[in-house]
Amino acid sequence: MQIYYRFSKETLKIDYGINDIMELNILKIFRESGKELVLLRVEEDTNLWPFIIFDATYDEKGISSNLLRHSFFFPSQNVKRYDYVIVYTGKGETHHFKNRSGSTTWVYYWGLDINVWNNKISSLSN
Repeated sequence: MQIYYRFSKETLKIDYGINDIMELNILKIFRESGKELVLLRVEEDTNLWPFIIFDATYDEKGISSNLLRHSFFFPSQNVKRYDYVIVYTGKGETHHFKNRSGSTTWVYYWGLDINVWNNKISSLSN
């Protein structure tokens, strides 16, 4: 899985300096009650619109290819630092809820009828 930042002239703010922080951190990719999901944490206030999740293929050596099979484009939604974002690969209704910590969890659905992660669910972190 890869997360890309889409941008236009209005949102071009990428600085490739050493101290850059990706606004979304991939915490985990896993199954919960038979449902695939990606769990992200917001590292700094941002809007989700510029981000895209891609399901990329890999070559025989395990290196990510440039062949992207499935894409999830986030809608325009302002999120705050320490919020969480969950993306289920299946179908459902977008919603959000407050956590005990005061942060918000935003829940989105990719709308797919198939598993995306080829049954190789892994834990990722920065």
